[in-house]
Parts: sequence; C-alpha cells; structure tokens
Amino acid sequence: MDSKEHQVDKAAKIQAMKDWAVANYNKGADTIVECWDTAEHERVLAQEGGSLPKAIKFMKRLASIWAERQADADYYARGEC
Repeated sequence: MDSKEHQVDKAAKIQAMKDWAVANYNKGADTIVECWDTAEHERVLAQEGGSLPKAIKFMKRLASIWAERQADADYYARGEC
C-alpha cells in the first residue's frame, strides 16, 4: 500500500470511528463526539495497531464507563439514594 492509499484508509477508519460515536451518542459516546478531535481518534487508532475493530472496542469500553457514571449521577441528583 502506498502512502496515499494508507492515508485514505486511515481517513476512512477515523471517519468510521466518528460515525460510531455519533450513532452511540446517547449510550455514553457523547464525550467522544463533543470533546475528541481528529488527533485523539488518530491516537486511539495507532494505539490499537491501526485496527478499526480494536479502536471501536476501546471506544465502547470508554462509552460504557461514561454511561455508567452518568446513570449514577442522575440517580443521585434525583435523590433516590
């Protein structure tokens, strides 16, 4: 794969990561959508060896943690504890 093809492939993976985050906005990925820039997506993709499935898996773990924290905050804010 030449450099240009690599950049197109990388850009497509980054876009897929962003699309996943938007699709899962209300499931904890809101922080990814609102706070991550392209460099952060690139960092995660590189961290996961350029593997899109692994990068998405990493993002899913983060989103689930953030969703759980938000649910806890909502619970305590309602005074149900």
